[in-house]
Amino acid sequence: MGIDSTTSGPWDVKEGATWITRNIPEWAYDPAQGPDGKLVLSIGNPDSAENVAVYVPGTTSQLDGIGGDIDRAANLHRRSEKYGSGSVSTIIWLGYDAPDSIMKDAAVDKYADEGAPKFLAFLDGIDPGRRKHVTVIGHSYGSVVIGESAIRGRLHADEVIAAGSPGMHVGQAKDLDVGEHHVWVQAADGDPVPALGRLVHGAPAVRGVPTLPQVPSDGGFGGNLMSTDTQGHSDYWKSDSLSLDNQAKVIMGGHETQGVDDDPGLAKRPMFYR
Repeated sequence: MGIDSTTSGPWDVKEGATWITRNIPEWAYDPAQGPDGKLVLSIGNPDSAENVAVYVPGTTSQLDGIGGDIDRAANLHRRSEKYGSGSVSTIIWLGYDAPDSIMKDAAVDKYADEGAPKFLAFLDGIDPGRRKHVTVIGHSYGSVVIGESAIRGRLHADEVIAAGSPGMHVGQAKDLDVGEHHVWVQAADGDPVPALGRLVHGAPAVRGVPTLPQVPSDGGFGGNLMSTDTQGHSDYWKSDSLSLDNQAKVIMGGHETQGVDDDPGLAKRPMFYR
């Protein structure tokens, strides 16, 4: 399945360590012991489910701290069952080497560059017949991976959700293959990541034109800005929150039904993220 461990580093050296590997400055590598590892885990059966959501976590995600991300997928599954119709499967996809450090690694493109082909291949295998309703959800740097995937190949998904996104390497929602009406964005009060990431992972609205880079929560990006009631960068999947509800409604295709209660709630669009 291609979920082999990430490459070992000098911190894995035990026996026979050289003076260099024993004394590399701590800032030069991830001080955690061992490779990050990878994980693909589904809640619900993705083969039989009519609605499939794939959640891509962001910076600092690795196996020894994956419990919080699994809880998010579980919350999504429980909440999604309350809306729309049909069965649902929510998948956490840690199939790429996520940035280890916010300060050192989160601004680097290589993690998205290397993760995008793997993510595209995974999506191809989720629904080869294109009969399911597939939603991809990127949190923080996870949304960068999704954006880079859309640049590099055909993104086999019906909906894109970007939560707390620092940018997606595309300047407009229409560049994400699914169409701008199927791009959904959340930016909670007190979440600094969209503003901080703009100059790194944002992109001009028109390619090749030197304008202010746009992130998904900008008005000019063109996606649907969903209402949130959570605070900060990490609570978009908090139980019983409006933020979680709106994601679940997208997963279940509520915007395509006649049920008003199943339709995601939209926020007033700001001209720029604030």
